[in-house]
Amino acid sequence: MWTWNRIEQNRRELLAQKAKEQESTRIEGLVGELISAEPSQLPGIVKNLPQNPEVSKIYFAPILSTKAITVAEKRSLLHARMATVSSDKSLVEPLLEELLTNKIAYIGPIRQQLRLYALERIPFGQRRANSAITMLRLGEREKVLPVFDFTEDPEALSQFIFRCRDRGVRVEELLARSKMNRTDRKMKSATASH
Repeated sequence: MWTWNRIEQNRRELLAQKAKEQESTRIEGLVGELISAEPSQLPGIVKNLPQNPEVSKIYFAPILSTKAITVAEKRSLLHARMATVSSDKSLVEPLLEELLTNKIAYIGPIRQQLRLYALERIPFGQRRANSAITMLRLGEREKVLPVFDFTEDPEALSQFIFRCRDRGVRVEELLARSKMNRTDRKMKSATASH
């Protein structure tokens, strides 16, 4: 009886090992396909890749760590970034920069990969906007706009402006105050540096 249990355990271990090897081969094939794919094919291939950061590190780390010089290397790097952005938020900025380089074929696929990032930003922007609205209700108008001057993310400011319309604050007034705050900061920094 013990011998059969041991044989069955060995069989299960061999099947598990074989399954891991097959999955590894499948992922290697998808990575190879992704690197040479046309831009329109990227979202479908990325969807079939496992969204496991450990797996991404193993297969994409060599590509992401190389200094891309040739067109083919730059393309591979872009494709690897698109595949791993869901598990590595530091890749969002380089992908946003790619959107600005006028690579028309990549606009749709990159936007699709960044959709989750955008969905995460909206609630954060809404919370910041709600905080600013509270300050506005308390009569602290002068303290509201500086909150938005120190951010690279325009989502909070756009949410705030949208909410201000219902409270009788005109967009022109907000923009004028924002420009005044920026001018004041520039003057203060110029004075401090002298």
